[in-house]
Amino acid sequence: MIRKLFSKNFLYIVVLLVASISVFGAEKTLQLSSSAKFGTESGSTLAQEEVTWTATSLSGDIRNTFNSATYLGQQFGTSSAPWTGKFSAVFSESVVSVRIVANTGGKADLSVVVGGTTFYSASQDTVAVVKKTDVSPNTYEFTGSGSGELVISVSNTSQAFYLNSVVVTTVSGSSIVVNPTTLNFEEVVVNESKSLTFVLNGSGLTSAVSLTTNNALFSVSPSSVSPVDGLINNQLITVTYSPTAVSNISSTAIIAMNCGGTVASVSASGVCVAMPIFELVADASNLLEGDEIVLVSADAYSGNYYAMNKFVGGDNNCKSTIVQVEDNQIGVSPSSDIAIITLEGNSASGWNLSTSEGYFYAVSSSSNYMKAKAEVDESATWDISIGSEASIVARGDKTRNNIRFYATVSSQLFSCYESGKQKAVAIYKKKSQGSTGIENPVIKPSREVSEQKVYASNGVVYAKFNGTKSIKVFAITGQILDSKMATNNYSIALRNGIYIVKLNQQTYKVLVK
Repeated sequence: MIRKLFSKNFLYIVVLLVASISVFGAEKTLQLSSSAKFGTESGSTLAQEEVTWTATSLSGDIRNTFNSATYLGQQFGTSSAPWTGKFSAVFSESVVSVRIVANTGGKADLSVVVGGTTFYSASQDTVAVVKKTDVSPNTYEFTGSGSGELVISVSNTSQAFYLNSVVVTTVSGSSIVVNPTTLNFEEVVVNESKSLTFVLNGSGLTSAVSLTTNNALFSVSPSSVSPVDGLINNQLITVTYSPTAVSNISSTAIIAMNCGGTVASVSASGVCVAMPIFELVADASNLLEGDEIVLVSADAYSGNYYAMNKFVGGDNNCKSTIVQVEDNQIGVSPSSDIAIITLEGNSASGWNLSTSEGYFYAVSSSSNYMKAKAEVDESATWDISIGSEASIVARGDKTRNNIRFYATVSSQLFSCYESGKQKAVAIYKKKSQGSTGIENPVIKPSREVSEQKVYASNGVVYAKFNGTKSIKVFAITGQILDSKMATNNYSIALRNGIYIVKLNQQTYKVLVK
């Protein structure tokens, strides 16, 4: 759940133009209403705009009722006898688009076949019709290329199905049609890549379609598509955005057809962002509503740091990803599996840990479970404190309510445990960054850094410097072990492990053996 880091100026825009021959021939519309309905029998027909439509029942009955109050469509079936069947018509010209306006009292599956060719809606050959009761039925557009019998199939219904209208777009001659017409890459981290797809269909083509781009940040695959008997059916085209620098650049690219004629277009946009940086939080009072955080812990066996992954439905906990910690900071890509948590609430009313998968909550008093759900309750409300270590404890009546880290040779995961069990986690908070990824404001160490030294020897961490400085020592989990002012030198005996020493604004990581 990453908020926009930059203004809209930091936007790469690519316009992918797909050439086509000829123009759209016509739109033929089946519009149902209280005065234009199918009959009550399977096989009933209705003629509109020189097209004869047939409604065929496979189960359930055709209802001679047009619902204008709730679902805005002719009713097929009932809640106790759901309808499955098909609507069909024959078209001699090439069909390139079928737009269906429909609703359901529960759920249903919808698919379109023309002349034996399956059409696609947003790259899916079957769409799930969802219930909508605000007198604004759903609209689904299927694209492809074919002629002959058009069959709209309705299946897997749970209640009544309501059909409002069908709009069929046909062409004569040659054509190329794309769906969707826009691609939004959103945020992509510099030097990473993201791919999106659109579907290409064509008819009446006499040569291969060549796809090229004049913007090196966007690549297109395949670069050439050959028709079969003049047709291209549901060819998936992949566009990949691979930004290499965070800067204020706008550019366009053209995917051109070598057959000439009129054009259709696909526009794509993406924002190149710097790698988001998260910094260790040593004081819970620094956490505010809207902050984005990640949870991290260290595994003494492997010597690795692990960040908590997103919750996966069906699991009882969250897996982890190895991260690199440098100077109390980690980089987390929005495209990674790591859970980026947005804080909602406050320390008094409690914190809610929001992610794109829902709100984390403590599940049980008998099992070490942590999951995510859509709603907020006491089990999804957390108290956060940071003393010798960070503590994230769910309210409510569940006793296995502490977010902790579990690590073995073969398993590293985050879940909810009883107080004190397993390893503590550390909280890392997203830093404010400018367009180049540099923290705002920039904090530069003074020249005195070259005159100071932090090191470990024989189980003791030493710091040598000039003058009086603030010294803080942290365990790798974020637990603060010591904090004081010292003059010229400092030392502390510690057990074997990795520790963080902060000397004024300069941070060191030391290994005690």
